[in-house]
Amino acid sequence: NDCVMRFSNNIEEVDLKTMAFCDACRAKLNALEKE
Repeated sequence: NDCVMRFSNNIEEVDLKTMAFCDACRAKLNALEKE
């Protein structure tokens, strides 16, 4: 159950993958989207 963000810092690249985000990364992404 690896976090996808360990493999890529590029969010657009990540969106193409089907891997799951860990809770910490999901929270981080949610914070980025709100800015």
